[in-house]
Amino acid sequence: MDAIHGIDQKASRFWMRVHAEYDEHKKSTFFERSVNSLTNRWSTIQVATNKFCGCIAQIEARHPSGVTELDKVFWWDAGKGCAGGYELIVQHKDWLNRILN
Repeated sequence: MDAIHGIDQKASRFWMRVHAEYDEHKKSTFFERSVNSLTNRWSTIQVATNKFCGCIAQIEARHPSGVTELDKVFWWDAGKGCAGGYELIVQHKDWLNRILN
């Protein structure tokens, strides 16, 4: 959604605009993707994002006193159905900079 097109646009029109932006800004190493392919890819990303946000919400709900952000990351990695993503996240320097600084 943006201020020009608002919230009343149809989903098909929205995804056509996403596709146009993707094509305009993609790098030469990016895959060619159709509107349907982008929609499906977003669905996959959204499922993983929702799971991650749920895990973080569970940790935040504990309201731990004296616990650092890094401690929370280790709790998240330690289990309760949330393990596995930690290895992916810690490889990103922006994430490490945020946690360690």
